[in-house]
Amino acid sequence: MKTIPFCLWIIGACLTASTLHAQWDECQLPKSTHSDFRTVDVEQARCLARHSGKERTLFYSYADWCTHCKARLPDIVRLAQEYDAAFYLLLVDEENETYYSINPTAAMLDTVYHNTLNAVIITDSLFSPKAYKSLQAPIRKIIDIRGRNARDKYYRFLCAVNPDDEAYNRQTPMGVSIVMDQWGNTVGVAEKDFDHPDTPLKGYEPIAELLKH
Repeated sequence: MKTIPFCLWIIGACLTASTLHAQWDECQLPKSTHSDFRTVDVEQARCLARHSGKERTLFYSYADWCTHCKARLPDIVRLAQEYDAAFYLLLVDEENETYYSINPTAAMLDTVYHNTLNAVIITDSLFSPKAYKSLQAPIRKIIDIRGRNARDKYYRFLCAVNPDDEAYNRQTPMGVSIVMDQWGNTVGVAEKDFDHPDTPLKGYEPIAELLKH
């Protein structure tokens, strides 16, 4: 009897992988030159939402070095499951930051979630030319993993995905949930209410409201 759920899980995982590859093809997601992850701009993210087969799609901004992002990921995943939403981990780091963030994230997705979570990287094309100049300094580049470069494209992504909200800046934290509907429209952007303790699904009401349909 115990083998039945496991067999069903295997079948479900295969079907999910098949659907995911179809979405990649339909939305023309390029493969990063530095890892196995696909990259997205805002329009490609909207395309993923349109082809997710769900009424809501949740993109959760994430970096391996972001402590609170990692701590809250299980709750965000459970929240997406509770509201039957498609889920994507939205990686904010530069595509070539494999050692410091991208590879550790890939390892986490393998060992903890057995590659059942979808993940994409915000395309480096959203960097401004000015931000690219800092890539020439190796020491500054290490700092920029947590600063200027990652935040620059993350900030531009947020501004493009929700242009009516003027609250974003380059200090906007990671761990933000972007929710889109089945037509690829932005329902809203929210994060955990910091006035609540980090207990399961407490303080996530702003995100839950966006997931309701």
